[in-house]
Amino acid sequence: MPTGTISGHVAAGVAPNGLQNAVVMIRADFWKTDTTDSLGRFAFSRLSAGKYEMVVRHIGFHPTRDSITIAGTSGVRVEATIEAEVYDGACSGYAALRVRKPWWKLW
Repeated sequence: MPTGTISGHVAAGVAPNGLQNAVVMIRADFWKTDTTDSLGRFAFSRLSAGKYEMVVRHIGFHPTRDSITIAGTSGVRVEATIEAEVYDGACSGYAALRVRKPWWKLW
């Protein structure tokens, strides 16, 4: 059975040279996962020819999706860029959890 590869690099505005510890997932029939190294590199090998969905995630960044096709035993190189999330204080999801003092400790 012929096999191909998907390899690449994940970058962001704050880390144009590579984003470490980003999670890269690909899926055809099932999910395969890899984590980027210190230079933002990842690689998947022994993949069957076909179409794959790729998702890149990292804490503090918007996930990104892409579609990749492997033909035969070819290798596909991917350059993925993800954008940082912006937290706007009280309106962000982090402000949803507040610790309140009991009324008798307000003074």
